[in-house]
Amino acid sequence: MSLHIGYIPGANAPPNLHELLPPDRYKLVPVTYLTEDTNLDCLLVFDEEIPTLHLPIVVISEKIVDPQVVHIPPQHIANLPHYIEQSIRQFLHRLDRSQVITEQQQKLAQKLKERLGYLGVYYKRDPNQFLRAMPPDERRAYLAKLTEIYKSIILEYFKESPDHLNQKIDEFASMAFLADVSVSQILEIHMNLMEQLSKQLRIEGHKDEVLLDYRITLIDVIAHLCEMYRRSIPPKAGNL
Repeated sequence: MSLHIGYIPGANAPPNLHELLPPDRYKLVPVTYLTEDTNLDCLLVFDEEIPTLHLPIVVISEKIVDPQVVHIPPQHIANLPHYIEQSIRQFLHRLDRSQVITEQQQKLAQKLKERLGYLGVYYKRDPNQFLRAMPPDERRAYLAKLTEIYKSIILEYFKESPDHLNQKIDEFASMAFLADVSVSQILEIHMNLMEQLSKQLRIEGHKDEVLLDYRITLIDVIAHLCEMYRRSIPPKAGNL
């Protein structure tokens, strides 16, 4: 079951857009006129004009135009599938928490959950996008991005009112899943950050025993990743 990804044709859309999205997972839909009735699962915006529509949106721009939608810098366009599915998950999360939801939004949420794999349809990963298949520079950049997200999780985890913590954990797990990042590499990211924080605490004259509590952060992240792998197992015929 394909995700219908809309985009407005124009000079800002990359010419290789079709190559970035596997055709067995995504169906690109050029659109010229947008309304609430537009039958899309996600919309790609290649400028800073974000339409006021109730659907997942990915903005390809260096500038953060709206914190409510997912942004991707143009240099990271190769990771577009990850950002599309992140946008859909965040959209569903907002609907789940909303006190008021229209019948149309309910239908869209149900459709998106089915297409994302929440009801049995499983993820299809591209081995060409796995970490081990990336060129060295791209691999380092990908791991650096994972480290950046994990650090934000660490800094938010024990706050009373964390900022989008679940979305950050979900984003980290999704990136690790799509790139087939091993648990040992995730553990290495965690240990390196703990070492950095430990040095900082000692320099400031504090004890670093508090860092032991962050083992629960690692467990939480790995649990999210395990759930994604569980969903990736193709269901038996008749269970769909």
